[in-house]
Amino acid sequence: MPSALITGAGRGIGAAIATALATTHTLLLAGRPSDRLNAVARRLNATTLPLELTDAEAIRSAA
Repeated sequence: MPSALITGAGRGIGAAIATALATTHTLLLAGRPSDRLNAVARRLNATTLPLELTDAEAIRSAA
């Protein structure tokens, strides 16, 4: 099964993309740590990567 890293997955377009890919991909959902991100991950049986994408050091640490 292919994998997908989806940013902004806690809401809006990111959550919609995650939902669309959930049946065909293993998902890693990235976004600001929040209850919304966790709820989407639970609903889709996905893994979360709490990450502030405006913080270059946080991105380097996640890599």
